[in-house]
Amino acid sequence: MKAQESSAAAIVKRGERYVCEVLGLFSDALKEAKREFHEEHADMVRAVRDLAAEEIAI
Repeated sequence: MKAQESSAAAIVKRGERYVCEVLGLFSDALKEAKREFHEEHADMVRAVRDLAAEEIAI
């Protein structure tokens, strides 16, 4: 019975590590997507600002 408990505990521990690793990867992917979104948004804001400056200059 002790061997079964030890085996079950090892399986749970591996599962916990797997879940933590997957969550870490997911978190990293979300951070990267957020960074890319903010970069693209900043590019769009600059483009609109440049167009507005050109229109005002005309």
